[in-house]
Amino acid sequence: MDRPILSYIMLAIEIAVAVLVLFRWKHVTNHLRLIVLLLIITPAIAITELWMGFNGIRNLWVAHIATLLEYVLILSTYYIWEPKIINKRILLICIISFIVLWMISKYTFESFNFLDIYTSIIAKIIEIITSALVLFDVLQDANIELKTDARLWISSGVIIYATGTLFLFALFNMMLDTSPELIRTLWPINWILSIVFTLLLARGVWCKATR
Repeated sequence: MDRPILSYIMLAIEIAVAVLVLFRWKHVTNHLRLIVLLLIITPAIAITELWMGFNGIRNLWVAHIATLLEYVLILSTYYIWEPKIINKRILLICIISFIVLWMISKYTFESFNFLDIYTSIIAKIIEIITSALVLFDVLQDANIELKTDARLWISSGVIIYATGTLFLFALFNMMLDTSPELIRTLWPINWILSIVFTLLLARGVWCKATR
């Protein structure tokens, strides 16, 4: 199976970042360790999908797991940060409610045989909204240096990636049935945004701890 070179570039960057942040683990505060964990898990998931694809094993179910892990780790990070503009209870409710919805969806309306369209859309919308509120909270604080604030880089990365890929995931199953070639044309957008997402999160991990 031929894969575009861009997909391998994305994977190489994700692996390199994972190795770098892994060595930095001891120096990372608790406020950022879940993001480090996300950066380590991401290439592991990509490698699993790649291996399954090369061996002719259906791998769409892996995306379901990735959606859940990404959502929980990002929202849990925001919960730890305690942004002034979002009540911690709301974040906790968002996390627990989504986990319950995700579990129910696998036995009802969202099969592992297809991409997780509905839960992915919900996850990305919530990630966009909460990240925008976190970013607004940061920009309202006049006592911080923005370029060295982890919240700025991480929330911006989430907004860019979730917003940019939202329509791809929303239309994936339809394109899979009607125009597989269109998926091959548009999917590089996901790889480019994944690279941006990874680099912005990594930049955030290298910032000073801010609460």
